Amino acid sequence: MKRILLKTFKDIILLVLFFAIFVVVARQLFPLPTFQHQSDSQSLAAPTHSPWSKYINTQAKQHPNLSGIKPLASGLDAFIMRLLLIKKAEVSIDAQYYIWHHDLTGLWLLQAIKEAADRGVRVRLLLDDNGIGGLDGIINQLSQHELIDIRLYNPFVFRRFKLINFTWDFFRLNHRMHNKAMIIDGLATIIGGRNIGDEYFNTGLNPHYNDLDVLTIGKVTADIADNFDLFYNSTLAIPAQHIINQTKVNKDLLGQAFTPLKQSQQYHTYRQAIINSELAQAIPNHDLVTTWSDVKLISDHPKKSLGINRKDVLMVTRLSSILESPESKVDIVTPYFVPAKSVHLFANLAARGVKVRILTNSFEANDVIPVHAGYAKYRKPLLQAGIELYELKANHAIEENKADLGFLGSSGASLHAKTFAVDDHLVFIGSFNFDPRSARLNTEMGVVIDNPQLARDIHQHFQKDLHRQAYKLQLDETGHITWLEYQSPGHTVEHHKDPNSTALQRMMLTLIGWLPIQKLL
Repeated sequence: MKRILLKTFKDIILLVLFFAIFVVVARQLFPLPTFQHQSDSQSLAAPTHSPWSKYINTQAKQHPNLSGIKPLASGLDAFIMRLLLIKKAEVSIDAQYYIWHHDLTGLWLLQAIKEAADRGVRVRLLLDDNGIGGLDGIINQLSQHELIDIRLYNPFVFRRFKLINFTWDFFRLNHRMHNKAMIIDGLATIIGGRNIGDEYFNTGLNPHYNDLDVLTIGKVTADIADNFDLFYNSTLAIPAQHIINQTKVNKDLLGQAFTPLKQSQQYHTYRQAIINSELAQAIPNHDLVTTWSDVKLISDHPKKSLGINRKDVLMVTRLSSILESPESKVDIVTPYFVPAKSVHLFANLAARGVKVRILTNSFEANDVIPVHAGYAKYRKPLLQAGIELYELKANHAIEENKADLGFLGSSGASLHAKTFAVDDHLVFIGSFNFDPRSARLNTEMGVVIDNPQLARDIHQHFQKDLHRQAYKLQLDETGHITWLEYQSPGHTVEHHKDPNSTALQRMMLTLIGWLPIQKLL
């Protein structure tokens, strides 16, 4: 027995030694390029002479220290606003995104951005390298345009099979830039939860996401632009040409990819929806914002991507202070909910008499099963503390886009919006999920809006609409969780397991929940 144990121990030591040598050698073969910015890239001054810039500047002067806002609830409106603002751009387009897909809407926006550069608009794109699959060739092409500068955030050095990079550089690559923002001419910004891709804009065959962005003009725009500069000039924002094998492109790879899509039924249907939309008619008439409010940007510092977690670096510090202050109610919408230590924060609020309601994805609507496993273990403690829990259903009405999610627009198969409302006046809209990854690993950003009407819209949605669109969780007499499903007036079905889950799936949830991976979720 001793011989067997000794041999096993030696084998483990050899395996660890081999892996350590592999890591050292791989890091030498595939080092992150060292890049010294000759000078920081800065936002350009906003134009002042065009009709639309005159309109925005005039409005801003009439509302000093405030910002104009327009929530973008539907995916169609969110795409239209981006596309038409890009077409209006005169001086600059700055955009940072976690995901940019190689699909209809992703290529459509890239084509519009290239056309803007062709007419003299300076373009800066900051893309997290974890979410740009299939775009290396097109990025290479666009980077060769004299007015387009693309940087990849925290990039993967070995390009062909990106996941392999994690074996020797996991600590660095596990930190991602989850920010989503687009800034046009330093005059208008779009910030929120949406990435760039068909599922975020309510088109294509993949399940759609409900999400929420907000258009802003006025005071907060400069803060968002400064925050973009901070990330764009950070040490982990590497010029694409230093990462992607730079070869002279003699053909229009973007055009070749986009042209077949322009001939598809999906394109023609979506284009007609754009033409028919009320928003497409409003923007040319400069009808951009619906109200003016006090809006403040909160954001992580890019130092967070280096593993620095001081309070002054983390936006979760400011979020926590906001969520500790409610006097009567707080309503939270979050797709990926792993509350961890936040359970105590919510429990303390409930103990003070604050009404706490949370909407997240049900098992059937969640597209990240390990996250649902991480969340499931906290359901009972939250319910015991008096928190109201709702889980979004994924049903036929949702798949057909016939269900209305109120302030969130048309529903999809999965919740992706990240927002909360406090005491009928404060609203947060951004990229932050209530999970350890958003708190400690990924960089996040969002805006806090002091707007009673928007806050009431969110509160009323919880009050009036969720019984149709979500399961309400409760504890029965024995302390077990039940899911209440409203089907018609006077008819509610009670489920005693995660609705539409199998015994095998529930067993997998339990097993995954036991794994020590909570900090990664």
